[in-house]
Amino acid sequence: MRGIVKAVSAISFLAAILCLYPISAYSMSAFPEINLRYPVLVVLDNGTAASGFYLRDKYGNVYLVSARHVFLGENRKDGKYALKTRGATLFSYPSQLDVNEPIVLKLDLAYLYDHKNFRVHSSGDIAAIKVIEAGNTDRGNVANGVKIQSYPAAGLVTVPLNYVKRYNQVLISNDVFLLGYPTSLGCQCHPQIEQSKPLLRKGIVAGKNDCNKTIIIDCPMYLGNSGGPVIEVEQVDATTKNFYVIGVATQFIPFQERKYAASGGTETGVENSGYSVVIPMDVVLDLLDW
Repeated sequence: MRGIVKAVSAISFLAAILCLYPISAYSMSAFPEINLRYPVLVVLDNGTAASGFYLRDKYGNVYLVSARHVFLGENRKDGKYALKTRGATLFSYPSQLDVNEPIVLKLDLAYLYDHKNFRVHSSGDIAAIKVIEAGNTDRGNVANGVKIQSYPAAGLVTVPLNYVKRYNQVLISNDVFLLGYPTSLGCQCHPQIEQSKPLLRKGIVAGKNDCNKTIIIDCPMYLGNSGGPVIEVEQVDATTKNFYVIGVATQFIPFQERKYAASGGTETGVENSGYSVVIPMDVVLDLLDW
């Protein structure tokens, strides 16, 4: 009986503590807040939009990393791709988490492409555009062809190279997050999302395509997600998780659905399967000579 009284007293004491100190006050986000600053909204002058992220190379230069098809057509002439548009505006949020004013950079894509500050991988759907020159502060050393439109006190958030995984390190079945700006979602007449803020989508590493050296994730992507970073969650122990950028989202995987038409025949439609293709960080690192 005395033991029961002690147990009840302990429960009452615990309840009192929880009332004084709500659980929510000590809760932690399942995803590091600084990682929410990785995605960059890319708005092209032709009215289309996509995603990307910033990566600093071993020399100190900062590149916007995204999918090649965001900026360039598929066909090449005289060894060069044709630009889809001459300019783009980049929106990202600074490293100071309580600052919600975006950093805004304006790119002259034609100038950057002509002056070799626009790198394109020979086979992978990856482009890297230099936005910051090494050697000075982030605010004062933008690359030629780049203009600052808005720059709060806090600096650009770049993906740390020690939190990047190569293809052979990616673990099938681990959780992943797709970050980016799926600007094609929602109704324009009745906005349901803030298109100036990134969205997360959670899935798993569903598999690897060893022939193409690509990663398949069980996570749907939509127009606007192209070029966004994909982050793998690695469980180190019972209480510790590491978050690694494993690649760049480039395309969704379709499936064909056959529907019966009113005429009695069949029609074939293409739908989003919910699986997506990710180009591994190996391609990005190769492009930046890392």
